[in-house]
Amino acid sequence: MQTQNNLLWVEKYRPKKIDAVTGNDEAKALFIEWLKNKRHNKKAVLLYGPPGVGKTALVLAASRELGFSVIEMNASDTRSEKAINAVAKPATSYRH
Repeated sequence: MQTQNNLLWVEKYRPKKIDAVTGNDEAKALFIEWLKNKRHNKKAVLLYGPPGVGKTALVLAASRELGFSVIEMNASDTRSEKAINAVAKPATSYRH
């Protein structure tokens, strides 16, 4: 396990709470509202934007604060249907 001393700077100082994620307040509020009410529908959410705007920071802070687990897939790592299904199918049957 990594200690705070040997983490990359971006990981060490990544926001730990939703309020610590700055910028794009409207999108942040919409995402948090969707996340809090996600059990009431079966829609998915897609966060998009250029690198460095805080998409991952928001997801990680929100999951930490609201008690969710994160399952991450990157297009560079997951390019086939088989690879996507290996990660995504188990996630769709997971109950929080």
